[in-house]
Amino acid sequence: MKQFFKVWTFQFSNQINETKYDNYLNNQRLLFFRALLITLMLPCFFGMLVFIIQDQSTYLIALMAVFFILHIIILFFSKKLKNCLKLIISILYVCYVSGGIILVYIGFQVPLYNFGITSGILHSCVLQYSDSKLKVIYVLITNWVIIGIFVPFELSQIQYIVCSFSMFFLLGVQTYLYEHNRRSQFLFSQQLKTQKSILYEFSNDSLFAIIYNEKTRSFQLSFANKKFEIQYKTDLNENNVKDFLRSQQIINRNNQNSNRSLNNKQIHKQINLEEYLFDLIQQKDDHFNQERFQIETNNGKEKYLIDVLKFENHQTVFFLSIKENQAKLQIEKYEKKIKYLNEIFQSVLILIGNRLERLYKQILKLNDNLGQNTELIKEQQCNIQYSLIYLKNYMIYLQKSKMSFLKQQFELFIIEKLIGALSEYFHHYSKQYNKQFQYICLSEVGQQQIYLNTRLLTQLLMNCFNKILKISEPRSCIQLQIDRKKIKNQQQNDKNYNSNQELQLMQFSYIFEHKDQIENIETQFYQSIDTDSQKSLEIECIVNQIILKILSPYNYIQTKTIYQQNFSNHQTTLMFYIYTDQTQLDPSFTKYVDLLNL
Repeated sequence: MKQFFKVWTFQFSNQINETKYDNYLNNQRLLFFRALLITLMLPCFFGMLVFIIQDQSTYLIALMAVFFILHIIILFFSKKLKNCLKLIISILYVCYVSGGIILVYIGFQVPLYNFGITSGILHSCVLQYSDSKLKVIYVLITNWVIIGIFVPFELSQIQYIVCSFSMFFLLGVQTYLYEHNRRSQFLFSQQLKTQKSILYEFSNDSLFAIIYNEKTRSFQLSFANKKFEIQYKTDLNENNVKDFLRSQQIINRNNQNSNRSLNNKQIHKQINLEEYLFDLIQQKDDHFNQERFQIETNNGKEKYLIDVLKFENHQTVFFLSIKENQAKLQIEKYEKKIKYLNEIFQSVLILIGNRLERLYKQILKLNDNLGQNTELIKEQQCNIQYSLIYLKNYMIYLQKSKMSFLKQQFELFIIEKLIGALSEYFHHYSKQYNKQFQYICLSEVGQQQIYLNTRLLTQLLMNCFNKILKISEPRSCIQLQIDRKKIKNQQQNDKNYNSNQELQLMQFSYIFEHKDQIENIETQFYQSIDTDSQKSLEIECIVNQIILKILSPYNYIQTKTIYQQNFSNHQTTLMFYIYTDQTQLDPSFTKYVDLLNL
């Protein structure tokens, strides 16, 4: 039964489309409902006057008066009933049919033929705006009810019964076609809106459409895409398309036929785009059937290549597409890129120059004191190491789009040796910033072998340490803790996973203290690569995230901050995880680890 209604009422299979269609039809229902109320108010009013003149019963006069007032009230509040009109009109159909039957059945004196025609018109009009499902029932049942009450089933009445069925069949066909056309119109309007929105948002060229108004003999803007509105500051509310048309001077017409009527103008006179379009409208020659033209214009600053499409419906419509100068666009694109890279390289060159100058002076000083103070050599080594880390950050950043695809150089080393190589740097700069450094690691963890890109790991450890030096509290202690972390999959039903597989990670934790609460402290150590962001660009933070994407199943750094009431400061633990062996990774397992909450 449900499928029957869908077929015979054209109900959309998509409920969203059906809801949109109801909202679309409610606008028409509202206009019809208001017209219906006004139309029926007149018979009620004149019926009340006639009953008063004829001195009919007070009941009939009061009934007509109530109907008249009720129609006025409903008409006044009709807009608020908009969403309920489908149900209201469906109920009204039953009421009108029932009311007509009652009037005739009780023997009320009415001109039967006239009353029958007017009732039929009323019922057929109301039927078109009723619920689509009920239309089928109304057409099938109404005829049977009327015949059963008023027409005797006799041989002499057969022709009238057949005629009645034929007319209701015709009403059903007309209702079916009317509903089909309305739904087709709705789908077409939705398709048109979708196409317009696509043209508005996604078209690369500047597009606009203009309509020729014969009454005002002028062009009116009917459509403009987003690019045209932004570039030429023209929209449908500010109909200033005339300025654009008049500013474009025609310098070349690639269609020869359009020159014929223009030859009547002064030969050397230059016309603008508006005059050119007027000329196309005036060309009525049967031999001239060209509907697409390509012209070249100049507004005094630059040249444009414009495609013109002409449509003749009830109005003349021109659709214009402005072809952008591709060479100019490419130049502008590369100019922006070059400017951006130039700024980066300038900052790098300035940095290198300053660092090299400082190192040069320190080396001269070292040369004079080489035999007296060996600590000075270690200090210069740390300074050089700092400079190299700084420069490597820029080098990694400039190759950020390629880092994931570059071939990695893996090295086998022991954790204890790695920290030993960096401890001099950590202790030196901790002392320089009036702080202490402490390394905490179990002996078996210190002997752990790891096989990965040690240069990237060193870069990550030193970047985090350098940032901690700046934000930590003076005379505090910076701790580096290293531990192991094993990850096992608990989902035994996963077909892509071997249940015996496990992934061993190294956990690096920095613990430091700072005086004030730092909002979003994790952003001090890693940032997403977003060139449109309004935040200040910190190269080392972006580099940290790039390295984590390569060395860790997690591309972020975890932080945990607690308030130490005894010391009136905050203690933050900075934590990230690193693979122990990058060559033994199963992609499906690392994907699982990425979803696991450590």
